[in-house]
Order: sequence, then C-alpha cells, then structure tokens
Amino acid sequence: MDCNLIRLGSWLLRIALAIGVLSAVADRFGLWGPPGSPGVAWGDLTRFNAYVAKLNWFIPAGLIPAVGWASTMAETGLALALLIGWQLRWASLASALLLLSFAATMTVALGPPRRRWTFRSSLPQPQHFCSSLSAE
Repeated sequence: MDCNLIRLGSWLLRIALAIGVLSAVADRFGLWGPPGSPGVAWGDLTRFNAYVAKLNWFIPAGLIPAVGWASTMAETGLALALLIGWQLRWASLASALLLLSFAATMTVALGPPRRRWTFRSSLPQPQHFCSSLSAE
C-alpha cells in the first residue's frame, strides 16, 4: 500500500477525532448555543457536570466539578496534541484509553445500547422523504 495514502488517512483521522472532541468541549462552554438549542447537548458547564454526576454516580458530589474539569482538560490537551502532531504515539494511546474509559463508564452507568442506532436522529427518515415529495 502507498505510504502517502496511509499518512493521509492517519492525518485525516487525527483531524476528525480532534475536531469532534473539541466540538464537545466547545459545547460545554456554550459556544454552540444555549441549552435546548438544536444540536446542543449541554450548552453550559452546569448541565455537563450534571451528566458527569449521572455517569460517575459512585463519586462524591463535591468532586464532580473536578472530574468534569479533568475530563475537559484531558480532552482538550489530547485533541490539541493530535492536531499539532505532538508525541503522536502517546497522544493516540491516551486518546484511545480516554474514549474507552468514557464508553465503559457510560455502559456501566446507563446500560448497554438496546437495538438502537446512535446516529438515527441525524439521518433522513423515510417519513421525511415521503412528506417532502408530497409537498411538491
């Protein structure tokens, strides 16, 4: 396989992962809009910390803001490391472990997904397609 193609794929994957993580961090600070706006998961740190508390039910309530800030700082630092290419092997490994820990925590706290597709709401639904055809 062509080395340039592998490098390009690796670079694109790093950029996509970093942008996705930084977008989630931006949402915590309200950069994508206030809570309740379309496409906004949290909208502020208060709602994000409430979600952190739900996922980390075993941590005392007084430590939840510290856990929220720690995850935010870890995500920001790792995303920036991936973007600029700093210590790529370690940044990639740490990013994978951080995402794995998030997935494990969500699975334990919320239960495994039950036959649902995570991105279902972002895809066009057949009823929307049919209604757009009938509107013409």
